[in-house]
Amino acid sequence: MIKPVINSRVAIRFLLTGLVVSIGACSTISPTDGDASTDVYPDPSYSPEEVVAIQLEALGRARTGTEGIEIAFRFASPANRAATGPVHRFAGMLEGPVYGIMLDYERVEYGRVIVRDRVAVQPVTLYRGEDRVDFLFQLRKQVVEPYRDCWMTDGVLRIDSPRGAPSPELPQLPELISA
Repeated sequence: MIKPVINSRVAIRFLLTGLVVSIGACSTISPTDGDASTDVYPDPSYSPEEVVAIQLEALGRARTGTEGIEIAFRFASPANRAATGPVHRFAGMLEGPVYGIMLDYERVEYGRVIVRDRVAVQPVTLYRGEDRVDFLFQLRKQVVEPYRDCWMTDGVLRIDSPRGAPSPELPQLPELISA
């Protein structure tokens, strides 16, 4: 889930493209609002939005133990797992400064998901006290068993914004979601 799969050239084009999707129309929840189930695995019935929510909800509950991290890792795509795993290495990445807020955020805002064919992107904003951190999740619908037709996270890109600035408006980028 953690290794960004968006190269800098694509990210720059992504940020400069004029087709705007506002993250202002979003839902907000805290990490204790959702289902506390730990028996959750990738399934074709989950939408991209649900996969992102499952991962963030699990990580938000990961303050004690590694169970939430293990749940999030289950929803990382096989290619992402190969790059970020095993799970103890994945956990170490989450405990670092770039992604650490995912383990102890107070609330999350989910932006609108953009889906093109078998790729989806979703902006999210995490809040902790006065801190706000924006991320872009990239998901792909898998084509190989045992995950055929399951949405799984290929990467998460942190998008830093100055303190006090509004959440960024994230443009659509055909090159990003057709990759």
